[in-house]
Formats: sequence, C-alpha cells, structure tokens
Amino acid sequence: MAEHDEFYQNYRQALLRISTLTQMVLNAHFDVERTLDRFIERTFHNPEHVRNFKFADKIRVIRAYAPIGEEAQDWQVIIKLNELRNEIAHRRRKQAATSKLNALADALRSIERGEIRKELEGADEEKVIAYAGLIGSGFIAILEEEVLKSQGRWTEEMENE
Repeated sequence: MAEHDEFYQNYRQALLRISTLTQMVLNAHFDVERTLDRFIERTFHNPEHVRNFKFADKIRVIRAYAPIGEEAQDWQVIIKLNELRNEIAHRRRKQAATSKLNALADALRSIERGEIRKELEGADEEKVIAYAGLIGSGFIAILEEEVLKSQGRWTEEMENE
C-alpha cells in the first residue's frame, strides 16, 4: 500500500507543478469556450445539435451564424488562443508554444483599437494571454447581444450577467 501512496503523492505533486503561464492559457481558453457555449445556448433554436462540438468547430459555426463581425480580427485572436492552448495541452515543444504565443500577440496587435496596441507595447506573456481571453470573450459576448437583439430576445437582465 505504501507504494501506491508514494505514487499518488508523486503524481499529485506533478499535477501541482503547472506554470503560471500554462494556467493562464488554460483559464483564458476555458473562459472563451464558456462564452462560445453561452452564445450557442442562448441564440440557437436547437443548440443540442452542436453542444458537443470541439472548440474550433464552435468558432466556425458561430462565425457562419453571426450577422456581424465576419471580418473582425477578433476571430484570429480566438483561433490563435486555441492553437496555443492545443500546443500546451498536448505538451509539444516549447519552441512551438513560443511561436504560437508570438502569433497570438501579433493577432492582438492587428486589432484596430489603438488603446489595445498601446497596452500591448512591450507586454509580457501573461498580459498577452489576459488580453486574448478578454478580447475573445468580450467579442463573442457582443455578437451574442447583437444576435439576441436581432431576434427580439435581448432583455435587461441579460445585460448584467
């Protein structure tokens, strides 16, 4: 039994040794995916048909469905965040993750909002990840509001959720 306890303790410690950057990427990705899921649940008439879609498929479906924002650079931020998350989750080479992080930073800088560009000048990795999650979730929330308004289903209560 002691052998199993030692294995458990070693495994538990390995799980706790996750880097701050990795945790931030996973949390930002989770937050954006939660926003994608909420969009699907609130705006689709039969969301059960797409509930189990993968992240990338949810992006494609929402992008096809949303009446605005098709050309928005925000999509690239969401896509690049997903690519970075996949690199980290599948424990690929650190160089590949660094490359994906740089691509994410470039996608953020391409957004036509001057205040974001200023904030990202010389930003560290953690700030890039935080902004990616913020931009991704915020953009999907705006699309959700626009779709619900066009459907006549937007309410004041939704404003505060």
